[in-house]
Amino acid sequence: MPHMVIEYTPQEDGDITDEDLMMAVHWAAVSTGIFEESTIKVRVKQFQSAFVGGRHNQFVHVTIYLIDGRDKETKKRLTQTVHDRLASMFADYASVSVDARDLDREVYTKSVPRG
Repeated sequence: MPHMVIEYTPQEDGDITDEDLMMAVHWAAVSTGIFEESTIKVRVKQFQSAFVGGRHNQFVHVTIYLIDGRDKETKKRLTQTVHDRLASMFADYASVSVDARDLDREVYTKSVPRG
């Protein structure tokens, strides 16, 4: 844990790749000290177009899924750290946002590789 899902429209010049974006979010999460690096999962969904503020515009949004139990201050530190990193990369985007969502530990199910 966590699962970090990045949704975004690509830059017109294509300077930042999916790999760059995933690494930036990964290392921002690591820098908080909240998680073991090996537990962080990051994935990307790219959208070719989006409406922001009633017109075609660019955006990046990260939803962070966490097992429940962390306090609001910890979640805010995480979302702010990820946001600050992305805002520096996408300064000209119409919208840069990050949210943290709790997963219910009693119903969350996960396969663990045997080894």
